[in-house]
Amino acid sequence: MVSVLVDIHLAQALAGVNQFNDSAHYSLSDYSSSVFSRHHITREKYIQSLEFYTDHPELLDEMYTEVINELSKKQSEAGGK
Repeated sequence: MVSVLVDIHLAQALAGVNQFNDSAHYSLSDYSSSVFSRHHITREKYIQSLEFYTDHPELLDEMYTEVINELSKKQSEAGGK
């Protein structure tokens, strides 16, 4: 689930950046569909997983610590290029 959330957050950022680009007509839904396909899950399974973690905030907190660490690593790697 960590890798899915990392990709979802990257997709959200990309959709946000592209909303100001007239030549890009991709929404978060377009990007998230690609993420689900890449991770071999359905949107419904993703939502079920989020609901589970929402009901277990201690697990959600642990998971998001990993998500933040992964996003920070990716940001550092991108900054070094």
